[in-house]
Amino acid sequence: MTTKMGLGKYFSFYGVLLVIVLGVFGCATSSGEQNATEAISQCVEHDKLNVHIHVEFYPVFNRLPQALPAGIGISENCMRPLHTHADDFVVHVESPTGVQFTVRDFLEVWGEDGPYWGLDVDNASVNGEPFCSPAPSIPDCDGEDPLGINLEDGIRLIIDFTSG
Repeated sequence: MTTKMGLGKYFSFYGVLLVIVLGVFGCATSSGEQNATEAISQCVEHDKLNVHIHVEFYPVFNRLPQALPAGIGISENCMRPLHTHADDFVVHVESPTGVQFTVRDFLEVWGEDGPYWGLDVDNASVNGEPFCSPAPSIPDCDGEDPLGINLEDGIRLIIDFTSG
């Protein structure tokens, strides 16, 4: 009987301890994580970054190459995690957390007054490889979202937007 009581207390103690540990780590993880939608609305500082990558982004509209202007995501008092410094087609991804950003997130930062807001994608490529296209030899965009392409260091994106 004493052994059963001893085992019961042993398992109860470690069971409670396990619940506490999981609770603490669970709270720390969920409060420390951030999704991209929350992250793109915040301002970042260069001296507090854990992520600093560069993506080449070449927008095209109805098969005509377009400019990517300087200053997207940068205002007098705020620099968003996704931004451009120059008109050199480089999107800077600078974040204090390891949030995974997408093309859609960059277009969100650019805003509704950006030229590609709400447009369809005719075709897209990543590092010279077709992502999707209406051409029969290339995978169709149906079911895949080119605006969901992850922004990763060193990739080269070409996205041809169309008005319909």
